[in-house]
Amino acid sequence: MLNLAVASVFHTDPRAAGIDLAKELQDELDGATADVIVLGVGARHAPKPVVEAFRQTLGAQTQLVGYSSFAEISQGEAVVHSVTALALHSSEHRFETVSIDDATADPFAGGKQLATQLSEKPALVLVFFDGLALNASALLRGVEAALGPDAPVYGGGAGDVGDFSGTYQIHGDKVISGGAVAVAIYGPLQIAAVHRSGWQPMGAVRRCTRVANGNVLLEVDHKPALDMYRTYLGDRVRQMPGIAVEFPVGICGVGEESSVENEQIMFLRTVVGVDESQQALILAGEIQKNSTIRMTATTKEDVIASATEATTEALTQLPKPTLALFFTCMARKIVLGPRYKDELTASMALLGDVPSFGFYTYGEVAPVDGHSTVHSQVCVTLLVQG
Repeated sequence: MLNLAVASVFHTDPRAAGIDLAKELQDELDGATADVIVLGVGARHAPKPVVEAFRQTLGAQTQLVGYSSFAEISQGEAVVHSVTALALHSSEHRFETVSIDDATADPFAGGKQLATQLSEKPALVLVFFDGLALNASALLRGVEAALGPDAPVYGGGAGDVGDFSGTYQIHGDKVISGGAVAVAIYGPLQIAAVHRSGWQPMGAVRRCTRVANGNVLLEVDHKPALDMYRTYLGDRVRQMPGIAVEFPVGICGVGEESSVENEQIMFLRTVVGVDESQQALILAGEIQKNSTIRMTATTKEDVIASATEATTEALTQLPKPTLALFFTCMARKIVLGPRYKDELTASMALLGDVPSFGFYTYGEVAPVDGHSTVHSQVCVTLLVQG
């Protein structure tokens, strides 16, 4: 059986936060020693003193992976500026943790190197990567090349306070940037995962005719992408660039094989900036030339409802989970504003006393058409039973 504990602490001093969290986990574990811990460090904390104090208090025998986070999810609610942890231990399961210190130069090779450190194909892999400095889509293609497309890979991108200045990944005593960490679980495990966004497509299907650096959209239908986007925003263009988070680009088809006849959106890409000199949109995630796109829009009610839909559908697949994991986009929290806690309220009511853990990510990982994919602006509900 998979045994677990979830704990969160709030403290302005990072060392004190690490110590207090370790003690709280020890109390929750009731004398048991965790096999592995996933640690989410609110981005206002300096991660190194948190990790040092946490490891010194809890002991270095427990495997540890973690990340910096924009906001955290713990035991039924969304929280900010916390240090939050999930501890797992089991006599029926085995756990491995691996990392790659720098995957920025060649993320595909980095993902492959990350996955090849695992001893065999696991029942579940959770990957946490730098949500700013590397091409996470290429990283996941590398992971898939090593493990195969049927490997269940989920997780998310580490974040910061929202200023896009840099993120951290944690493995054991190491605190790195530009890399990725993963925890693999082996043994009897059932999972159910569903992702939803709440954003609805608007307007015609268009084609990306010029792209640079993997995530800079220069032209759509041979016209400047920024001009197209501003026209779409209408009167709200005066609120650029801050308003862009509410209007992500929807990807309908990828690359040369995509057709303008397909109007269904596969995944979203957040607009994180603009390049006035090139009249371009800077996206949070990869977009390939010749991909087809549509503009999108949402309401706060639709964002909240989509998270509930994801949890409801996941529970139909796995009615009695041991653990609920949530990976939800930081943009959703921004869009919801003061109502951000409402996103998961109904989900938690549906789950009852099932322990929950997660964070607000800079990119969410969930499969599309059988392949691990980096999303923007979705909420991923991952239920685990074991």
